[in-house]
Amino acid sequence: MSIRITFYSRWPLLTLAQGGGVCYMLPSLINQNEWTPDVAKATAEMNKIGLRYAQALLDVCLTEKATESVAADMASVAGLLDGKSDFAAFVRHPLLSAAQRDAIILDVAKKTKMHKVSVNFLRTLADNGRLNVLPAIVTLFPKVMAAHSGILQADVASAYKLSATQESDIAAALTKAMGAKVALNVAVDKTLLGGLTIRVGSVVIDDSVAGKLQRMRRGLNSAANANQHSF
Repeated sequence: MSIRITFYSRWPLLTLAQGGGVCYMLPSLINQNEWTPDVAKATAEMNKIGLRYAQALLDVCLTEKATESVAADMASVAGLLDGKSDFAAFVRHPLLSAAQRDAIILDVAKKTKMHKVSVNFLRTLADNGRLNVLPAIVTLFPKVMAAHSGILQADVASAYKLSATQESDIAAALTKAMGAKVALNVAVDKTLLGGLTIRVGSVVIDDSVAGKLQRMRRGLNSAANANQHSF
């Protein structure tokens, strides 16, 4: 079994002082109207671009010594995006005037006490009409941070919510197996029916009920096909 660990390279970012903060000159993102009919392909492209933005944001954080503050801000934004909040609707359909977009961002920033780096980053995305990639950015930012620190990220999907002890045990077991510190990204996926799946880079461990049933079906189908060919 081969394990491939990719550490993201640093992306160039031009920063300009503006209004006491940082103005970002970032790569252009695809427009929301440019999504292809193939949803999987479009999602992969959005994640690819989101990774570039997340890395660019990390570069600024390292320069401004604001990594922890911005990480907390991105976590707050992720919480706002995960649901039916007004901010989530605003990001999905940013068809407002520049003044309205700026007012909404500043209001959210004030309520959540965002760092100036986070505020200016969101304002720049809005000015460029690129807020549609924000969900990908806030998902990828912790992974980019972890890669920079040499910490492996494990995506864990469980049929039911894991306890703190269970998460700790899984992290410890993975850290021992991988020979490097592992941080968990845990999500609940009821379609698994039971058990869990773990992905660390190219390594996938499927101990879910759904996975076992699928493997059982494949085995039965293979046996049936073999029996048909034997006659």
